Amino acid sequence: PVIYLALRNAFHWSATATAGIFSVAGLTGAITAPIAGRLLDRLDPRYVFLLGGLLIAIGFVTSSFASALWQLMLLYGVVLTIGETIVSGFAINAILVPWFPRARGRVIGLVEAGNPVGTLLFVPLAQLLVSTIGWQATFRVLGLVFLVLLGPGNFFFLRRPPAETSVVGPPGGQIPGAMAAP
Repeated sequence: PVIYLALRNAFHWSATATAGIFSVAGLTGAITAPIAGRLLDRLDPRYVFLLGGLLIAIGFVTSSFASALWQLMLLYGVVLTIGETIVSGFAINAILVPWFPRARGRVIGLVEAGNPVGTLLFVPLAQLLVSTIGWQATFRVLGLVFLVLLGPGNFFFLRRPPAETSVVGPPGGQIPGAMAAP
């Protein structure tokens, strides 16, 4: 909501035109999610998350130089959103759940709790930044913040789970890819 208002006020676009940026982002996320899932299956998650962090940073920084609606639709609505989709909750769940086969519900709950916590932290931060340094500088700062948060930590510390085997799961079934109990 902070970004929407800042862009609408800066460019004097209609509500519909400005919302179009975020509609493009929603469509991009829906199209990108299955592709991002396939990437995660095929590549080392460290590289996938690094790619996501780079795309978010590139999307934010290049969007800060936009002067037309189509540029923001492309840079924010497509480039940045592809990066966000790559590092979204489903990707984190896919990586963490095999590490904790007996607590996968709790792990998924904790991962999903990150969305509202992130909103709680980043919306006021974005509002403070937009109010003090403007939307363009805010985009540059957020690009750097997300690159630092997603890139190095994931690249150096993220690993695939230990040897994956099957473990008894729900009645009458196996949990594919879960680790065996000790």
